[in-house]
Amino acid sequence: MPERAASAVMGIDLGINNLAVLAVPRQVIKFFSGKRCSQKRRHYTELRRKLGRKKLLKKIKAIGNQEQRYMRDVNHKISRQIVNIAKRYNAVIQLEDLSYIRERVKLSRQMNRKLHNWNFRQLRSFIEYKALAEGLKVVQVSPKYTSQRCHICGHTEKGNRPSFNAKPAATRQTQISMPV
Repeated sequence: MPERAASAVMGIDLGINNLAVLAVPRQVIKFFSGKRCSQKRRHYTELRRKLGRKKLLKKIKAIGNQEQRYMRDVNHKISRQIVNIAKRYNAVIQLEDLSYIRERVKLSRQMNRKLHNWNFRQLRSFIEYKALAEGLKVVQVSPKYTSQRCHICGHTEKGNRPSFNAKPAATRQTQISMPV
């Protein structure tokens, strides 16, 4: 399908806690939470660990790639929603170029595990092929400061990134009072 002339730009910030955050300036902002995916990953990690300790390797093999199939399904659903929104606003899709992120970032063991299990490339490829089928353009942009840049005016500062300290006092009290 031939590319359409774009009337807007849709920026997509890929992440681990929020799998994708998309913004069309002055139009729409949408978050795709990664909470359920993290829970699934923890579940399968613990299950494989327990079965491995019991030397039940056939059970591990029987589980197979259920986790991968679940994530592929989630990525297909997210990419379809993203492309549908881009089509509605006739927008160019701007994705972060996260190539070599695993080589650039060194974190704790737990964060490295999350980073290496993060399948942003699959989500990116699904978005690209679905956008191409709809005649939409996909552009790779530098990931520097994309989480700190205001989607409306383009101003960049750390204060633009949501954090625990930036939440209203009522929300902060609710989170603190929750049992650990």
